[in-house]
Amino acid sequence: FALWDELSTRQLRSEIDTLLENPDITKIILNLRYVSHLTSTVLAILMQTYASVQDTSRLLILCEVQKPVQNLFKVTQLDTILDIRPKLVDAHDENFPAQLADRRRG
Repeated sequence: FALWDELSTRQLRSEIDTLLENPDITKIILNLRYVSHLTSTVLAILMQTYASVQDTSRLLILCEVQKPVQNLFKVTQLDTILDIRPKLVDAHDENFPAQLADRRRG
């Protein structure tokens, strides 16, 4: 989605909730390749998801984040807490040097 509308936002929330309900899922990867803007609602969903995965020792990984969204994360300083990886393949790589690995363990 270039821009999430209310319907797609509800769908995103529903799909993430379904993933969070499954205890076998330890990693949630969101590929933002085609997302050029985030609404405040989607940003809130991302932060709620981040809090949920932190409480259960799971991972939330964002990948292929476009420049406008990268800028939003930088301005809001979310780039300092979210696990953001350049490519989808990096999100699946267990050996990828996530910049926040030590902070998440601590």
